[in-house]
Amino acid sequence: MEDNRAWSQLIAGNPRAALFPDDRNTTVLPVAITFTDGSQHFVVSYKVLDGCHACARLGTAFVAFEFSAKGKLTEMEFVNFYPASDGIPSQQVPVNAGERFTLALPAEPGREWTLAQEPARWILKSLDQNTDGGTVFWNFQTLGNGSTQMVLSDGSQDAAAAAATLPLRVIVAPGLGHGN
Repeated sequence: MEDNRAWSQLIAGNPRAALFPDDRNTTVLPVAITFTDGSQHFVVSYKVLDGCHACARLGTAFVAFEFSAKGKLTEMEFVNFYPASDGIPSQQVPVNAGERFTLALPAEPGREWTLAQEPARWILKSLDQNTDGGTVFWNFQTLGNGSTQMVLSDGSQDAAAAAATLPLRVIVAPGLGHGN
């Protein structure tokens, strides 16, 4: 974390800054990513607060947890930090160039996941979606190096239920994804 410029600047001015679990009251988070080798990568957000759970929010930190195909924790990695002044940050998805990955999203009757904001087509391609029980598996292929923003929406057909949105920033680079 010390190598992250925004985090270093925050700590210099706020030495009491501490990580706390972010809101976990949504069925969309954490972002679950499955790779073709069966390993899984979960990106979890943490609130960065000024010393206590009731103190001012200073920002959001993202941490990735990687599990082998057999379910063993193989790596924990700090992904990024965003100051609160930057607004609501996108969940980070770091992947290797040329890699396929799957997002696991909750499936509910009357809801269908769509791309509310398309990613850059030269970086990322949506392949297909499959539903198994209560989960939608959305498959993607990385095409080129770079960073792209996409927003997924569950497109709720129920007027009483607000549509869930999931902003993601997919970062594609050699050696960036899992197993490195």
